[in-house]
Amino acid sequence: MPLSSFEDRGQYYVRGVTAGDAVTYLGTRAFKVGDHYIGFDDSFADPLVMRSFYDPSGLTLDPGWVSIGYLQYVQINFGSQPIPPDVFSPRLASRALYATDQQMFIDFMDPREAAENGIEVPFYARNGVLRDDRLSTEAHFYHHPRPNGSLYSCKPETRVSRCASIVAEVSADLIVEKDIGVLIADLPPLVEIPIVTGDNREPYQIAIAHLADNNVDSDDVDEAPLLDGVEKADMSAKVVGEYVLLTLPSDEGFGPTLVIRLSQSGTRRVIVHLVAQHDMATLNAGVATSAFWRIYEWLKDEGLLSDELLDKAIKTDQRGRGRGGLDADPFDLKPADAAIELKYTTLVGAAKSRLTRSGRFLSGFTWSAVLRYNDDSQIMQCSAIRKPVAVTGFDGGPTGAAYLAARRSPLREKYRIDVSNFTKAAMARENFAAGTKLTYI
Repeated sequence: MPLSSFEDRGQYYVRGVTAGDAVTYLGTRAFKVGDHYIGFDDSFADPLVMRSFYDPSGLTLDPGWVSIGYLQYVQINFGSQPIPPDVFSPRLASRALYATDQQMFIDFMDPREAAENGIEVPFYARNGVLRDDRLSTEAHFYHHPRPNGSLYSCKPETRVSRCASIVAEVSADLIVEKDIGVLIADLPPLVEIPIVTGDNREPYQIAIAHLADNNVDSDDVDEAPLLDGVEKADMSAKVVGEYVLLTLPSDEGFGPTLVIRLSQSGTRRVIVHLVAQHDMATLNAGVATSAFWRIYEWLKDEGLLSDELLDKAIKTDQRGRGRGGLDADPFDLKPADAAIELKYTTLVGAAKSRLTRSGRFLSGFTWSAVLRYNDDSQIMQCSAIRKPVAVTGFDGGPTGAAYLAARRSPLREKYRIDVSNFTKAAMARENFAAGTKLTYI
C-alpha cells in the first residue's frame, strides 16, 4: 500500500508505514518531494527534528539487493563558502576527522563505534544502536518504530516496516553539555524527584507536572507552585546533551531557566536546577561571535577573505570589537542575513549486504537549516528552513572514503562524537510555543 499523509490540528501524519490503520507522526510542517514524505518538528527551539519516509511502492529492483535506507550528508557554509565543522563549533570537532576537501561529511555515529558494531553501510537508521544496544543486527531495523528510523527489507519475509525512514536531530546550538555542567556545578538543586516504577514519561515531563503541583522554591506554604498557571505555550525549550532547558516567562520577556536531567547514579530521579536569567545570558554571550572570529581567522589563513569582509573586521577591531569586547561580530551581520547554512543532502540507497560497500542511489533531496544572528542578544539560532528539493544523483564516493579512512585512523580515539546528536531525536516532544518557530523559504 502506498504511503499517504494528512494534517490534523496543525500536526502532520503518515499512513501506511506498517500494516493496519496505525499512523505515524511526521512534524509541524510537511512536504512531499517525489517519493519522500518529509516533516520538520520545531516543538523545541533546539534541536529541530527532521523525519522522512520513502515510499517504495513504485520501485523495482533486480534480485540480490538486501536493504534500503536513508543516508545523510552535511556541509556547513558561511555565505557560499564551505567551512570546516570544527571552525563552526567545537561540538563538531570530531567530524573534522572525516570531512572532505569540500568540507562535506556523513551524518553518522563515531567511526570507532561503527567499527565496533560491525556496520559497513552507514544507513542513518543504524544510529539507533546508540540509544538501544539491543539493536545489534541490520534485521532489527526492519521494524518500526526505531529511534532514528527504519530500514526497508527487499525480502518480503523479513519486512515489517513498509518503507525506509529517517528521524534526524538537527542542532544549531553552540553551547555544549559541558557548558551546562559548569553552569550548575555550584548551584544546589531546586528539587530532586524520585521516578516511580513504570513511569515512562520524559524527565522534563515529570519535572513540569511536579512543579505545577508542588511549592519547592519557597517556605511560604501559601505561595503558589512555581509552574502554577504557566502554560507550555509560554515556555521555550531546548536540549543540550543530557539536559533539557525550559525557559520560563516573565513580565520583561523570558525569565529564569529550569535545567532538567536524569540522575546518573543511585536512585532514578529527575534533578532540577533553577538558573537565573542573567546567568543564562552570560552563558550565551559571546558564543556566537567567538564562532564568527574562528571563521574569520580560518578564511584569512586560507586566503578566502574578501576585501569587503577584511575591511569590516578591521573596523570592528579598531573600535575595540564593540561593547562586548572580543564578543563583537567581525562581519557586521544584519538580522536578515543567513549567517550560517547547514546544508543537508538526504538520500535513499540500496545495499546488497551489510558487509558490502557498494550500493545504488535511488532517490533523495537537499534542504538547509538557516541560522541568523541577533546583534542585540548576541545569539545565533536556526530561524528558517530552506525547503527540500529533489536531487537526481549524488557521488558519495569521496565522503564515504573519508569516513572509512577515519575508521582505520589512529586518531579516531581522540575524536569522539557526542552521541546525544542522535539519541535525543526519539525523545517525546511537547510543543513549547514561546521558542523560535521556523519559517520556510
